[in-house]
Amino acid sequence: MVSIANADYFDGNGLIELMDSTRNINVTMYRGYVAGVQDSYNGVSFCVPYNVRLNQSSAIVSEYLRKHPKRWHEPAKFLIIDAMKEAFACEN
Repeated sequence: MVSIANADYFDGNGLIELMDSTRNINVTMYRGYVAGVQDSYNGVSFCVPYNVRLNQSSAIVSEYLRKHPKRWHEPAKFLIIDAMKEAFACEN
């Protein structure tokens, strides 16, 4: 029997739930997930300028999610990477 492991913690639907929550702990989890992906992939998949703060990054991801509901079933990290790539592509 062959199985595929999936280590993705959230998908886009999960991010939307956290992002839109009225509970501070959920919003904090959303922002923390964005920060974790940003820290992990900055300089590799996208290049966020030094002076960009988490509020801005979180807003960029929120806007991207709102504009791409057809992708909400996909892993959250890929959605965040694509949002940040769109906003902060690395210069060649």
